[in-house]
Amino acid sequence: MKKLALVIDPGHYPGYNPGVDPTVYEGNVMYSLAEAEKKYCDAKYSDQVDCILTRGMNENPSLEQGRGHKAVEMKQSGNYEIVMFMSDHTNAPGGNPPDPNVTGVCIFTSQFRKNTYDFLRKLADVAASAMNSHFLYMDAKPLSAADPADWWGVVRGAMNHAKTQQEADQNGADYAFIIEHGFHTNPVECAFFKSQKNIQRMAEAKIDFIMEYLGIKKATNSTMTAFWLCDGTLEITYAGADGVNLRSGLKITNSNIVGTLYKGEKRRVVQGIKMSDGQEWYRLESGEYITANKNYVKYTENNRKEKVGKVTGVASNDVLNVRDFPNSSAGNVTKTLKDGNLVRIIGECYNNGMQWYLVDQGDASNKFKGFVAARYIK
Repeated sequence: MKKLALVIDPGHYPGYNPGVDPTVYEGNVMYSLAEAEKKYCDAKYSDQVDCILTRGMNENPSLEQGRGHKAVEMKQSGNYEIVMFMSDHTNAPGGNPPDPNVTGVCIFTSQFRKNTYDFLRKLADVAASAMNSHFLYMDAKPLSAADPADWWGVVRGAMNHAKTQQEADQNGADYAFIIEHGFHTNPVECAFFKSQKNIQRMAEAKIDFIMEYLGIKKATNSTMTAFWLCDGTLEITYAGADGVNLRSGLKITNSNIVGTLYKGEKRRVVQGIKMSDGQEWYRLESGEYITANKNYVKYTENNRKEKVGKVTGVASNDVLNVRDFPNSSAGNVTKTLKDGNLVRIIGECYNNGMQWYLVDQGDASNKFKGFVAARYIK
């Protein structure tokens, strides 16, 4: 079980709510902030935290079911000690025209989460400090006397439309709030979000504070604890516009990202790996590593009809190498076979255009599994 599921909701949708600078839209800059928060969280805290976004860049899901309820789904999975729902926004005061002098960070939260008020007040101070502003106010209120659920749609969804404290504690996110990062109607606070550097500073400040408050430390070096060979298909199920990264190594850092896959894309998997920090990875036939987290990917074992093959074409003074990865320069040799040896073919893959078989030998006294060049098996 991981410590935290962090569900980040980028407020609204692209092109929504222009600021005093007409090139700054709340829906756009809040997606940039949420994306930066997720990437930083994944890079620094993924051993204890799963972080997801409620929408892609060009999406506009419904408030309760499409956004807030994602936190309920994480809660109901039973895989996390804490579930937090955070909806990122910028603010605008009432009036026509709005008062351009109003500034500050605001929080809107659930009436059933009074135990989080201290955390939220401190988070607001962190956000305000990052943009040289100040805390303005925090609010929580019910929808109506007839329907005493939370007023704000995304918060209501994250609390599973709870109408009593008992319902909230049973089904709602442990933290559920909207944070308004200043006012886009104020020239200074609007200009802050024109800078990607400012957005990154805000993202890192917020994520670091959340983790420190919850006692979550940054990821440390991890070692491999389990390793297995396989022949399966991986499909990306994560719908976020940032996709799922392919990496050159078994560590989440920005420097080892070598590509990205998006929802619906499929790849062949040849290795499974488990690390001491609890992270699990797949290695693709092309050599890259990708998370095995079920919130992002689905793995299906390829149901290939097994058949017996015979090692053929190997000189009498030579051997056929069995490797732990289908590449003659990258895979480690784990066993050797001689011409005429029988093997069971249980999988197939390609690396750099070369065909490989995943084979094993059922003899209990000499059991193994590995990849061999297919041209030597008949």
